[in-house]
Amino acid sequence: MGKLSGFQFCDARGRSGLSDSLAGDPGRIGVERLGHDIAGMEAVPAVLEALGFGTTVDTEIERIAEVLGGHHGRFHRFDPQRTHPSRHSHLGGAMWARQREAHAAAVLDALGDPWDCCMIG
Repeated sequence: MGKLSGFQFCDARGRSGLSDSLAGDPGRIGVERLGHDIAGMEAVPAVLEALGFGTTVDTEIERIAEVLGGHHGRFHRFDPQRTHPSRHSHLGGAMWARQREAHAAAVLDALGDPWDCCMIG
């Protein structure tokens, strides 16, 4: 999730591989320095909501976001103030948000609904 953000602008090869629509919709990418781990953590709630998991308990969303944010072994505290989609312009514009949703949907499609394994009965 976090690499579907300003991470793609970090080097010329990454930037040159972007579609015109993504390259032309940077939002406020680069306004603040943000690692892909934090970008992913901040994007998770909106992506989960877009996939229909918006009714998940807030603490579960926080834990999922913290796992994504801490995937390099460094813990980052979840800040719900930074996760509202209206604050995501530093992650790119609407095309970037749709791309994060599309990638997450593809993973969900490949792996299946995570709640299916937990259903009893």
